[in-house]
This record gives sequence, structure tokens and C-alpha cells, in this order.
Amino acid sequence: MRKLAALFSGGKDSTHAIYLALQRGFGVSTLVTARPERADSHMFHTPNLDVTRLAAKAMGLPILEIPVSGEAEREVDELAEGLRPLAASGAIDGLLAGAIASDYQWARLNEVGNRLRLPCCAPLWRVDPERVLRDELGSGLMFMIVAAQTEGLDEKWLGRRHKLQHKFVTIVSNLATGEPVWIGYGRDSDTLKSWLATVSAEQKSAIRLFAVDMHEPYKKAIRADEGLAHASVVHDPFHVMKRAGEAVTELRRQVFFRAGSEMRAVGRGTRWLVLRPWERLGGDDQLRLRRLFSLNGKLARAYQTVEQLREALKAPDELALADALCRVLRRTARRDNVPIRKLHDSLVQHIDGILALAHHRPPTGRIEALNNNWESLVRRGRGYRDHQYLLRKLRFLTANPVRKRDGILRFLALGLTPHTSEAA
Repeated sequence: MRKLAALFSGGKDSTHAIYLALQRGFGVSTLVTARPERADSHMFHTPNLDVTRLAAKAMGLPILEIPVSGEAEREVDELAEGLRPLAASGAIDGLLAGAIASDYQWARLNEVGNRLRLPCCAPLWRVDPERVLRDELGSGLMFMIVAAQTEGLDEKWLGRRHKLQHKFVTIVSNLATGEPVWIGYGRDSDTLKSWLATVSAEQKSAIRLFAVDMHEPYKKAIRADEGLAHASVVHDPFHVMKRAGEAVTELRRQVFFRAGSEMRAVGRGTRWLVLRPWERLGGDDQLRLRRLFSLNGKLARAYQTVEQLREALKAPDELALADALCRVLRRTARRDNVPIRKLHDSLVQHIDGILALAHHRPPTGRIEALNNNWESLVRRGRGYRDHQYLLRKLRFLTANPVRKRDGILRFLALGLTPHTSEAA
């Protein structure tokens, strides 16, 4: 392919994709920038699009700007129609994109390619984001982060050994980098509102989504802010499955631990067994779980429902996800199974945030990595000066993963008192 049309937002990933294509012998004949009317476009980048013209001039390439509505699915049709004259005239023979992990964007880009009978090329697709960032820096690419478009929200327990008024803190992180950007006491709506009060209107307009657990006060705070009316709220799969696991665990307690000593002996040591996906169990564990289920059909059906929910969350689009969730909800609606019924009510209450997963697949693993770092810091801590100091430690761990001896030494050095020429 010598005449690729490169989808170009002016961002580092689309720029690096062009660089890689040229390095591998492909040709780029034109840059294509989609200009959404709405800031909450599911498909396209919106900040600082005017710089794409300057970038095209610097590259010596023509640029085609295609106005799109910014509405889901419609903007894909508009992109295809905007590219059709180039495809029909033979001016382009393929599409190039800087997509890395968004199944939503990749599926629709291929849809455009199929309509125009053009192959799609994405040299960064499914490459580890950390490796992409390091490669971009290594290639000499200079870039500036101008907006944090996805935010992760989670609350963490402070533990028992303190005398603070609040038992929890709320952590806000940038999902693009995994970096924690704010920490505050409490986990109610007012906690999150205190952070939102520090964010400018321009910064809020650049935020496309919030990845949160199923804690209702966070959602209320976001929806109460007019500057975030365009932002999507997504419930990440980890916390959805955590809620389902809590329901199965409570049912297991009812079946085995509240039914006498004999049943308690049978159920002892099986908690992690009923929480683990079937495909990740070894042969002996699967056999043990089958024996457990043979003693109680209600627990067996609950486990099957949770496995069905786990698969549903992997659905490729909103229609498939909605259909799969409907089947799950039909199974969880039974009134005689109280823990599963509570799960049913929770899923119904948060159905919009779960369905949003079909359009957004945020890297929520970074939130959980942040959680692990938090647990390590709190467990090892011996009296941090304040939580701002703890926040700095979290940021350091994000930028410098502790994987080798030198990483450990750098981390430990943060807690050392610098040498001075004067005695204290």
C-alpha cells in the first residue's frame, strides 16, 4: 500500500502510526481529520484539532477535513461518505489509524474500510500501552499532554488504626497514564464535588468518560455538574463482577455456615473456589466444586449466573451486551434467592453504566494497579506525614514500577531524610 489515508488527530498515537508506516515502507498520500461538532464523540479526538493543519504543512502532506456530527454510528457513516470520493478515484488504497485498544473504534474503522473496499492498517493495535509510550519517546517524538479525557474513580479504606473522622479516601486517576491526580477524605458526593470544583470548564469539556465502581454518590456528583453533561459514566467489569462475587459469597454463607456444624465443615475453605472463573480452575478444583454444587442446587445456579454475567460483559457491541444482560436478569429475578435478588436490583439500577462498556473499554486495570500500590503503601507505612505525601508516593510508583532492585532503591529513597550540614 503506497497511498494510505492516515486518520490524523494531531495526537501522539496517530503521529507515531504514520512514522511506523513510513519506516516499514508504506506510503501516506493524505491526512484525514474528522472534526466532530460535539466534544463527547465516541469515535474521534476533539482537543486542539486546529494544529493538524500546521502538522500537515510540516509533513508536506495534503489534509482532508471531514465534518462529522459526533453522534454515535452516524459519525461513522459521515466519515465513510467523506472518504468515498478519494476511494472511488483511486487516490487512496488503504486506511491508517493509531488505534491501540478500543474495540469500538477498531470495529467501526474496519466497517468503513469494508464499505469502501479498503484495507485497514493499525501498527499500534494491541501493543502494550507502556511499550507504545516508551517507543514514542525513543523515536524522538516530542508531545505534550493537553487534556485528561478519561478519569478513574475509586475509594479506599484507611484501615482501623487511625483517629481520623473519615474511614475512606477517594482517589481520582488519569486512565490514560494510570497516574493518581487527586486524593480526598470521604466517599460521598461532596467528596467528589470538592475535586470537581478545582477543575476548569475547559478541562471538564475535555473529559469524555468516568470509569467508576457501582457507588451511587460518585455518579450523582458527576450528573449534578452541568459541565460534565456530555461525559459518560462507565462501570468497569472488575467492580461489576466484584458485586456478583459478593452475592455468591453471601449465598454460600447461608447454605453452609448457617446450617449447622456438618454443612460448615463441607463449606469451609471454598470461598475462593466459588469466586474463581470455571475456565481458570484445575481438574481437582472443578471436581470439588461439582461435589459442592451437588449438595445445593441454588448455589450451583447462582454460580452459573455469575459465569453468564462474566461472558456478557465481553460482548462486542451494545445490542449483544443488552441481549446478554437481559438473559442474566431473567435468572437473577427470583425472589426466593435474596443475595442474587439484591444483585439483580443492583444491575438494574446501574444498567446504563454497564451498557456504556459497549462503547468504551477504558483501561480499568490501571485503577486496580493503583489499588495494589495503595495496599502496599498502607501496609508498609509507619506514619506518613499526610495524605498528600502518600499521593506523591502513589505517583512515583505509577511512573517507576517496582520490578527490579534499582526500582526498590529509588522507592525507598523517597522516605530518606536528606543529609544537611547542620544538626537538627
